[in-house]
Amino acid sequence: AQSSPYFLGKAKEQLYFLNGLIEKILDINKFEKKSNPLNKSLFNIEEAVDPHIARHSLDTTKKISITFVPDKENNMIYGDRLHISNAVGNLIDNAIKYSDDPVNIEIRSGIKERYFYISVQDNGIGIPKEEQGKVFEKFYRVRRKEHSQKGKGFGLGLNYVMWVVRSHRGKIELESEPGRGSCFTLFINNREHGKENSAGR
Repeated sequence: AQSSPYFLGKAKEQLYFLNGLIEKILDINKFEKKSNPLNKSLFNIEEAVDPHIARHSLDTTKKISITFVPDKENNMIYGDRLHISNAVGNLIDNAIKYSDDPVNIEIRSGIKERYFYISVQDNGIGIPKEEQGKVFEKFYRVRRKEHSQKGKGFGLGLNYVMWVVRSHRGKIELESEPGRGSCFTLFINNREHGKENSAGR
């Protein structure tokens, strides 16, 4: 059997590859004009989440615990694996950036009505109610001192996440309170592919 370092190495390789692609994706004009067509297929959501968990298991700057609890009976999603994986990775990166040490993140996935959902819950500093609707705007920065001290703000990353969700005819929900963490939930329309998948019906 292959060793854990081998699999972590492979996961790291994959993430470097994805990061190279995301630089191209984040050309704002391109993705807003939809000249990046989605490459949809049926895949297991664990394929999109596990590499990010492996990547952060190698992080030594903070103590990071990421728990992934997929609904094993409903773990097949129809969508663009690259974009969905990048969106989830973006939420994980934000959760780590805006959390103190230790970082505790819980990811859940499954089917809810006509959507496939992926939620990312953190124990971070949270976002005030009055700013929650604005964090998905291009270049918006949360104004609280705690956010400015921890990084450059949410900015383009969440704007990209919103684009991914809308491109899949879905939606995003945010629940957060200052000092009590945040939970971002992506809802991907899981029915628009016709007869290719019966999940969620």
